[in-house]
Amino acid sequence: QQYADGFRGICIEYLEADLFRCKFMFNIIEYNDSTPTWNRHSLFRARAEVAEASYVKRTDFRKEHEWRSVRILSDHPQYEPLLDASTRYQPAPKPCRVFIGYRARESNPDMFDRLVEYCREHGIEVVIVTMDMTHEG
Repeated sequence: QQYADGFRGICIEYLEADLFRCKFMFNIIEYNDSTPTWNRHSLFRARAEVAEASYVKRTDFRKEHEWRSVRILSDHPQYEPLLDASTRYQPAPKPCRVFIGYRARESNPDMFDRLVEYCREHGIEVVIVTMDMTHEG
């Protein structure tokens, strides 16, 4: 019931070789129940703390064995000091599959329809995940 916000979320699958070709940095998720602290007075320390917190999930999710790559995608001037110049304008590779929870459409029908249409237009397989883990393609 907790997966992807009760099956309302999505999961994007990439080929490992495509991700590493793009020089994305991945970290394994740490599973613990402590709450991260934030340093509101240092922008550069805040960057490290946000990145660090992005790689932590509650122990309830330990079975996922998840890895993540976190990047700031905004060009807003306030984020300028946080952007990594070496990967700033590097596009993400094309996903090979998008898994969508069966309750995603009821949460946001317009976003669901646009995501499915985008995937079909770009040749990306769409998998609607149901409670019994079967799918429609």
